[in-house]
Amino acid sequence: DVLPLAPVEGDIAVLSIGEKEADAPFVEAMKKNAGISHFHLPWNADEALWQDVQGQLAAFRRVVISITGSAYVSDRDVAFLEGLNLRAPLVYTFFTSYRTLQPLMPALAKSSAVVLAHSAETDLQQYVADVLFAKKPANGRMSMSIGKLFPAGTGCIIEPGMKPGKTVPEDYGMKSYVLQSIDAVARKGLEAGAYPGCRVLVWKDGLPVYDKGFGTHSDKDTTVVRSSDLFDLASLTKTTATLLAIMKLYDEGKIKLDDKVSAYLPFLRNGNKQNITIRELLFHESGLPPYIRFYLDIIDPNSVHGPYSQSWVDEWHRTQVSEHSYYCSDFEFRKGMVSDKNTPVYTLHMADGMWLNKSFKNSILQRIAKCELGGKRYVYSDLGFVLLQQVVEKVTELPMDLYLAREFYAPMGLQRTMFLPLMKFAKAEIMPTASNDFLRRQDICGYVHDETAACMGGVSGNAGLFSTAEEVAKVYQMLLNGGKFNGKRFLSEATCRLFTTEKSTISRRGLGFDKPDVSIVKRSPCAPSAPETVYGHSGFTGTCAWVDPENKTVYVFLSNRLCPNVWNTKLGDMNIRRDIQELIYKSIISQIP
Repeated sequence: DVLPLAPVEGDIAVLSIGEKEADAPFVEAMKKNAGISHFHLPWNADEALWQDVQGQLAAFRRVVISITGSAYVSDRDVAFLEGLNLRAPLVYTFFTSYRTLQPLMPALAKSSAVVLAHSAETDLQQYVADVLFAKKPANGRMSMSIGKLFPAGTGCIIEPGMKPGKTVPEDYGMKSYVLQSIDAVARKGLEAGAYPGCRVLVWKDGLPVYDKGFGTHSDKDTTVVRSSDLFDLASLTKTTATLLAIMKLYDEGKIKLDDKVSAYLPFLRNGNKQNITIRELLFHESGLPPYIRFYLDIIDPNSVHGPYSQSWVDEWHRTQVSEHSYYCSDFEFRKGMVSDKNTPVYTLHMADGMWLNKSFKNSILQRIAKCELGGKRYVYSDLGFVLLQQVVEKVTELPMDLYLAREFYAPMGLQRTMFLPLMKFAKAEIMPTASNDFLRRQDICGYVHDETAACMGGVSGNAGLFSTAEEVAKVYQMLLNGGKFNGKRFLSEATCRLFTTEKSTISRRGLGFDKPDVSIVKRSPCAPSAPETVYGHSGFTGTCAWVDPENKTVYVFLSNRLCPNVWNTKLGDMNIRRDIQELIYKSIISQIP
C-alpha cells in the first residue's frame, strides 16, 4: 500500500547503496518526480557512516533504498539494513540480478515494497522512478521463487494514474511488516480448521492500519469473507450493546451503580436476590450461577429416550455438542411451547419455521428469580446481563434493541449492527454460525447461537448482536474517544473513564468489561504485552474486541469457529486471538526518538 509514492516536497529520501553514481539516472528521474533528498553509502561502509546516514533518514516519511552493482554483500551490510530502525516504510529498488536479493532477505522481510528491475540500464532506471509514482505501469510476476519470502507468482500491479498509496501503519507509529505477520497467524488457523472464515481489524488513532478477511463463509459456501459480512458476536454483545445502554442511563442519572436491581425488577423483591446491585452484576459478583439450561423446559421429557445427553452415540443420541457429549435428537417440544408459524402467541423467533411461546420469556426471568444464589465472589454469569437488559427496558420503556438503535447505532451511522439481522439482511450477507444445532435441529445462520438468547427471541442482554468488524471497531473507538464519534457526543467523558478504568478488587473484571490478567498471564484473555489499562470482551463464537487507551489502538477479531462443528476448540487451543494481539504490540514503534 505504500506505492505509488506521493510527490510531496521533503517527504522522500533516496539512499543509494553501491558504486557512486551507478544509479544516477534513477536519482535524477526521482528528483523530477518529487523534491527528494539523496544519500549514498558504498558497500561495506564503516559503522560511523552507517549511523550518520540512519540519523539523517529519521526525518523522512518515505525512504527508497536503491541497490546497484554486483559487489559482494557483506555481513555488515546485511546487519545494517536489517537493523535500519526508521519510522518510514522502506521501498527497495534493485538494479541488479535477483541473486542480490538472497543475502538481503532478513532486511527485505521488514520492507514495505520491493521493485526488482533485473539490470541497471539507463532507460530502465528512469522507468522504475516513474513506476514508483504511477507514471508508468508494472505488472510483472515472479516466474520462480526467491527464498521463502517471494514465491513464484509474487507481484502487484501498478497502473498509470493510480492514486498515491494510502496512509500506511508507519504514519501512525506501527511497522507494516510486523502487522503483515498477522496474515500467517490467521491462515494457520484456517489450515488447522479453527474456523472457516475470520476478519481481523486494527485501528490506530482512529484509522485502520490493518483490515483483512480470511477464508470463506463455510465448508459448503465458498463465498470469501467480506468486510460487509455480519458475524454473531455472542458475548461480545455484553459490551457492544447492553453495557452501552447501562452507561447511557448512568450518564443521564437514571440509574446508579449501587442501586438494587430489585428496585427496577419487582420479580426479584421477594427472594434472596433483592439486594443484588447493578455494580455486582457488572463485576459478575452477584452470586448468580454462570447459566441455566432454560431450553430444557421447552422439551417434553417423556419424549427423550434415556438421558437428554450422554457421552456416546446411539440411535437416539446422534447430535454431537462437544468432544465427548451427544444430545438426544428425537425429542419433541412440550405441547403449546413451539409453533412453525408466527402468531400473536408465538412471537419469539428461534429459527426457520420455529417460534416460541411469548410466555417463555417470563419463565426465564422467574427461573432466574428462583435459582440458587452463591456467595459474593467472582463467577462469570450470563444471567446478570439478562437482568441488566430488563433494567434497561424498564427504565427506557423500550425494547433494548430499539433503544440502542435510537441512541447509538443509527446516529453513529452503523447500518449493519443489530439484533435479529434477518429482518434486514439475507443469509448470504451473514456468516453461518453452526450446523445441525442440537435444539433447533437445523443449520443456524442469522439466528443467535446462544440458547438463552434464542429463547428470549434473539434479543438478550448476554448475546444476540450481529455486526461487522468495522462497525464493532467504531463502537469501541467511540469509547476510546471518551464518548465522542464523528463530532457527536454519545456518552460523557467522565462516564467512559469510570466504566473503562474501574476494576474489581477480587478479579480482573471491570464494570462490564473484561481486562487482562496481569498476575497470571497464561490465564489472561489478552496478549502478554497488553497493558493493564486494556478493556474489551470476547465471545463464544470466536470473537473479541480490545481497546488500548495507552497506545490508542482498537483490535477486533471476528470468526465463526462453531461452523460447522460447535465442539471445535482450536481457536482457543492455538491462542490465535492472543497471538494476533501480541503482533500488534510488536509492531508499535517505541524505541525511535
